[in-house]
Order: sequence, then C-alpha cells, then structure tokens
Amino acid sequence: MKYKLALIAGIVVIAGCTTVTHMGASGGSRSDGIVKLSYEYGEFDRIELNKAAALDTARQRCGVWGYTDAVPFESVTIVRADSVP
Repeated sequence: MKYKLALIAGIVVIAGCTTVTHMGASGGSRSDGIVKLSYEYGEFDRIELNKAAALDTARQRCGVWGYTDAVPFESVTIVRADSVP
C-alpha cells in the first residue's frame, strides 16, 4: 500500500513539472523588421517561456539584418501540429 502511494505521489510530482521553453527564430520579414519566434510543446507540457532569451534571439536576427535593436510586442499565433499541411 505504501509503495503504491509513493508511486502515485511521484507520478503526480513529475507530471506537475514546468518545462522552460526557448523560442527560436522561425520566420519574419527583413523589410518590415519583424522576427517571428516559435516553440513546440507536448500536449501535457506546462510551459514557462524564457522571454529574455527570446529577446536575445530576436536581437541577434535583427543584428544580422542591420538593425540595432529589437522591441518585443505581445502578439501570439497558435498553430496546432495536426493542422499543419
């Protein structure tokens, strides 16, 4: 009985863990000065985004394009993996 309870408690603890997710540059427009960042996650993952790392990624891409900085804006597009052709 104690073994089963410990096993269930362990599964609950593992299932409740948050995954820190890093976004990568996945598109954008050089002429518009927009960098699109994206990430993938599983159905049961609890996500915590590293916004500082995301901004660094955008700044690097902007630097390659000749811009001096990047400014984030809160626009989110959700694309389900099963809806991608």
